[in-house]
Amino acid sequence: MRTHRKTSGTFVAALGMAVSLLLLATCESPLLEEIREANALATSSEEPIVYSVTFDNQGADVPAEPEIMTVTPPARTLGSLPTEPQKDGLSFDGWWTAPNRRGTEFVGSTIVDADITVYAFWYDDSDVYEVTFDRAGGSGGTSSVNATYGRPMPSATAPTKGGYRFDGYFTLSNGGGDQYYTGDMESARNWDIQAPTQLIANWGVYEIGDTGPAGGIVFYDKGEYTNGWRYLEAAPASTEWTNRPWGGIGTLVGGTETAIGTGKANTQAIVTEYGDEEPRHGRADYAAKLCADLEYGGKTDWFLPSMDELQEMYLRRGLIGGFSSDTYWSSTENTNADQAWGRTFGTGPWWASSKSLGFSVRAARAF
Repeated sequence: MRTHRKTSGTFVAALGMAVSLLLLATCESPLLEEIREANALATSSEEPIVYSVTFDNQGADVPAEPEIMTVTPPARTLGSLPTEPQKDGLSFDGWWTAPNRRGTEFVGSTIVDADITVYAFWYDDSDVYEVTFDRAGGSGGTSSVNATYGRPMPSATAPTKGGYRFDGYFTLSNGGGDQYYTGDMESARNWDIQAPTQLIANWGVYEIGDTGPAGGIVFYDKGEYTNGWRYLEAAPASTEWTNRPWGGIGTLVGGTETAIGTGKANTQAIVTEYGDEEPRHGRADYAAKLCADLEYGGKTDWFLPSMDELQEMYLRRGLIGGFSSDTYWSSTENTNADQAWGRTFGTGPWWASSKSLGFSVRAARAF
């Protein structure tokens, strides 16, 4: 019985405490408000987070000032950098996240979310070497540059080679060794050879679906470079026209072909015949003229594709992208003066259609 009464008393006490805690948690009691205020005061008295940026001068004679700067959130950047350090006989080339110009460059807008040390980079203006270029069968472009040790490669222009894509300059043939220029002739790494050196061009081939030299999509490869071209690229969807006529009814251009490789000549023949305005309605926005006048990607040799070229575009429409289900004009005229050939990209059939109808137009070019 004693044991029973003791257990019952303990239970009642525990139950009372639980009820009190429940009331405290669910009611806005004065004690709960006091606890909240105490917690808020404790939180507000904590020291704010501060991140430090230490500037390692790497042996400067006159160090940067200041050598340590701080970022206090919610700020995330320094905004400005310290004064540039100075070192006798050398030039300063920024702050870097690792010594010897490695890592990434640290600037005023670099995000700082932890303590960090950045390193000055120094180079010798007189430490210059001649770099010559072996074009490996290509032609044109820069023949040589003077590269400064520890500095990015100087500006230069790329060579060209018919039927090939320039992939940059390397220390060994076929893309071997170290790369110093990208395919766009941007510096791929700092010059780090203390001797006159020859770099060798590397050439690659385009694959169907690659981006062409004018920024279009490669959709045809005839396998070899002949008659001034090997590949066809389609202009991007952003250049496409809709609801445009082929040209004037009643005017026979004659001589337009269907085969791959004839679109450019077809386009020239149409524009020569029609001039600045198609003869039926005096419109200057007819299909062949739009393509011939297109300037895109630094190229002006766009044309309206022939029937077979348009067929290749249709077959690879998914890779090229941006086509509608509309009918697209080819540059191939029908055998009479009133019709030309167009292909519907939705259902797929070819139509010998009135030249006055408004169809879509997508340009192509050969290279």
